Formats: sequence, structure tokens, C-alpha cells
Amino acid sequence: MIEKIEELYRDAQLYDDQNSDVTEDLEFWAWAARSYGRPGYPILELGSGSGRVSINLAELGYSTIGLDLSPHMIALAKKKIAQGLGSEAGTCEFHRADIRDFRLHTTFPLIIFPYNSLSHLVSNEDLDRCLQGVLQHLEPRGRFVFSVFLPLLGLLTRDPQALYPLGTFRDSQEGVPVELFESMRYDPWNQINHITWYFFREGQDDPVIQHLQLRMFFPQDLEYILRTNGFQVEHRFGDYSRGRIEKDSVVQALVVQRR
Repeated sequence: MIEKIEELYRDAQLYDDQNSDVTEDLEFWAWAARSYGRPGYPILELGSGSGRVSINLAELGYSTIGLDLSPHMIALAKKKIAQGLGSEAGTCEFHRADIRDFRLHTTFPLIIFPYNSLSHLVSNEDLDRCLQGVLQHLEPRGRFVFSVFLPLLGLLTRDPQALYPLGTFRDSQEGVPVELFESMRYDPWNQINHITWYFFREGQDDPVIQHLQLRMFFPQDLEYILRTNGFQVEHRFGDYSRGRIEKDSVVQALVVQRR
């Protein structure tokens, strides 16, 4: 459930270190800003985390408002701003908010929800509440742009008892490498992937363990969910270079507007 997200992202620095090398999607969000943003109007980012996307957009000259449920993520994002990141041309604001129930008393030409964060909304009720909030905050001709995993049966049918390596990153506080492994158990009835991450720090015997649940959105199901919440799909891409969805695609990035 989304209530567990605060616990999951309590160690914001660990999350930030884990994703410090994730840059392949940044040009996609910059393209969205160029294509659908409007001068003088901020871009709203849902699930802004530690500010990776919003700060990059600010450095490109855009103004952004980021919302996140985790106070630890908000604090880290604000710390980055205080250190001068994102201050080249645009502006960044970060606020704690529940994406299922946010009220900003204004509308936006562009709302973005990057990096699979929509998948944290595992129940239909939570998903509908979030999408209705987006609809209420979107200008009549505005765009909602987001990305989620494209479910791959080969991954979802993995042995739930096995650990699979995800890579290595460096702990910025201690300066030691961290190896990340995951296990997963897919619930096909509810279309939820139950994932456990194991962070093995050099010099420590026991790993840091984190649990998360991610909803898997099959393309036709996702389009139906969007339509029932008042949206229509304008573009659906299979990668961050805006290519078509192919059999080996791992992401679906969508541009939607009001019906």
C-alpha cells in the first residue's frame, strides 16, 4: 500500500545513491517540457523523490513544483537546492503531499509522473483518486506525461526464492560499494509485483532489506483505466527515445490529454 512508501524511502540518501547514474530518461522529460510546457508556467512533478528530474529541468531553465509523500525525500531535494543545484536558470519548489489527495488551487499545462512511480498505486481506488487529482489540476489543453514498466512475463515468472543482481553503486556517505540484489513474487490476480531489495555494503555482514509493491500495467488495461478517468492517449512510446513499443521494450511512456 502507498502508506508503506514513507518507510521504503526513509533512507533518501540510499535511494539517491542507488539512482545517481540514472540519466537515460532525462532527455525525455526535457522533450516533454519543450513540447508541452508554457513559458511563465511551472511544470508539476508528482513523486518528485530526491529531485532528480525537477532539478535537471530547472537547470534547463524550467520552473518546477515537485510533490512527494516522503519527508525524507523532500528534505534531500531541498538540500540539493540549497547547495546550488538547479539554480542555473529555472526554479524548483518541493512540497510534501499525498498524490492521491493534493490541492494546489491552480492548473498546469504539463504534469509529469516519472520513473515508474505510478506503479506504487496498487489499488484501483488509489489509482482513480490520483488520476482524478491530475485531471483537476490539468489545464483544458494540458498534457499528463508519465512512464511505467512494460510487464515482461519472463521477469514476472522468475523463481521467487532466487536472488538476482541489479548492479553496484557507491555509498556517498561511507564511500564504499554497495551491491544490490532483488527477489520478486508476482501476484497475477491483483497484478502486483512484490519485490524485496537486498543492499550489501562492503564491510557489513547483513544486508539492508527493503520491500516494495509495484502494480504492473498491461497496455490495454492502462488505456482503459485512463479512459474511465477522463483521459485519452495521444502518444505511447516503448523507450525514452520515443520509439515504438516492441517485444523487447521494458518501459511504456505515455502522453495523455483530456477526453
